[in-house]
Amino acid sequence: MASSVTGTTNIVSALFLNDGANATDENDNIFSGAKTIHVVDINNTHDAAVYVKLANVTNCSPGTTPADMVLYCPASTRLTYNIIGATGTGVEFGTGVSMWCVTAAAESNTADPGTGTVDVKIAASD
Repeated sequence: MASSVTGTTNIVSALFLNDGANATDENDNIFSGAKTIHVVDINNTHDAAVYVKLANVTNCSPGTTPADMVLYCPASTRLTYNIIGATGTGVEFGTGVSMWCVTAAAESNTADPGTGTVDVKIAASD
């Protein structure tokens, strides 16, 4: 018996890659406006855990801007977060998506991850 799929749509309309995410090189409004986040992939090659932070703003300041989403990634680990949200189709960032990466979850933390690389990929839709 053959398989088929009908009525599908491509929900991802935007992809973002930051190779070498950190706290001082924040990425403001990475999609140039509102988006719904579906997947965040973090590849942490550091020897310490990191926290990728996303804020629903067009301009962020790590250490003072409150994050709307904080994603933890252990040392030397790659994690993929599938973001479901209340509607089951992602989490809406109605203003913009700004992102940074630090070594602790505290809002005031501005410590860069240090030696190694944190690659962050985000899949989003309109």
